[in-house]
Amino acid sequence: AAVVEAMSTVEGDEENLLQGFDETKYPYRVPSKDRLNALIVGPPKAGTSTMALQLARADMRKVLQVDAAVDWVLTWPRYLHSDRYAKSIGDRVRAGERISPSDMAHLLRRRCELPDCNAGVIVDGFYSEYLQAGEAAEAVLEAFRGETLVALTMALPDEPEPPALEAPL
Repeated sequence: AAVVEAMSTVEGDEENLLQGFDETKYPYRVPSKDRLNALIVGPPKAGTSTMALQLARADMRKVLQVDAAVDWVLTWPRYLHSDRYAKSIGDRVRAGERISPSDMAHLLRRRCELPDCNAGVIVDGFYSEYLQAGEAAEAVLEAFRGETLVALTMALPDEPEPPALEAPL
């Protein structure tokens, strides 16, 4: 019931959508049905963040980490004032309670409605202080349901074998 209530409040937030954003900085609006989002995953030090930033610069996408949605709701932006579900999620996080993948998906969806995400989003990994990696993956997939989401995986190069030591003659 809370999800249905929260979804109905999204429609009434149009006047708050651009609050605090300079629309001229984000002129490339791509309809959500045509938007291409990316998810980049890999082990630490594999270059996922570097790749995400390079792709974002090349095509005007916004780089988000999963927890950015929680950090955003904790600032209680005006855009969310009519979203009771988001408020309850923020209250639970402040109280030290766990949130669910569906909670995170709701926050990610709401964050991606802002103008800086007009051209699409690049999600930089599954690291989260609030969810396990599998739960974060579930949240990302749920948040981008109905949009195109491309997954890119990065790996560390194989360790080269150390050069053989030659014995002096």
